Amino acid sequence: MADRIRVKICGLRDPEAVAVAVAAGADMLGVVLCPARRRVTLDEAARILGDAGKGALKVGVFVDPTIEEVQAAIETVGLDFVQLNGSESPEFCAAVGPTAIKSFKATPTGMHPDPSTYADGPIHLEAPGTTGGAGVPWDFSLASAIARQRPVMLSGGLDPDNVAVAIASVEPWAVDVSSGVETDGVKDHAKVRAFITNARQDRA
Repeated sequence: MADRIRVKICGLRDPEAVAVAVAAGADMLGVVLCPARRRVTLDEAARILGDAGKGALKVGVFVDPTIEEVQAAIETVGLDFVQLNGSESPEFCAAVGPTAIKSFKATPTGMHPDPSTYADGPIHLEAPGTTGGAGVPWDFSLASAIARQRPVMLSGGLDPDNVAVAIASVEPWAVDVSSGVETDGVKDHAKVRAFITNARQDRA
């Protein structure tokens, strides 16, 4: 089991929520750069994450981007990681390089697509049938086997109330939350703090 669970707060749309997440100890800050309810422009993302400091890593979320779109985001926003939530091929992920974190769906018949065809490194696991941010609960135990083989960022339906149980079940490298720390579609500062605290309970 990891000594310290990394926490990513995703779908950030304002500097105030970023400041709360950083102060609470978030390791990664995510902005959505693909068509979605929480989408922000590159300029907005740069502004939102501009005062994040060096303590947290910046993650941009994409669905089937071009390599040029990824490169522009890295340059404009200063991304540390590129999360790919679409049907990106192993070759595309390799072209993005070590900053790429490919997202997979955990199903009763295994991961989709097959993670073994992609380069080693952290991967993102989410609820089947979604592209992230939907807050759909699922059977987290489906991720346990792959989490024993490589670093997994667990997401989908996590919130302050279930994150500790999910961590105990899967033993992931990191957890990722967006809608689970919102109230009426807006980041709830108290929920952000509670999520990070509960994710780290009884851990170094």
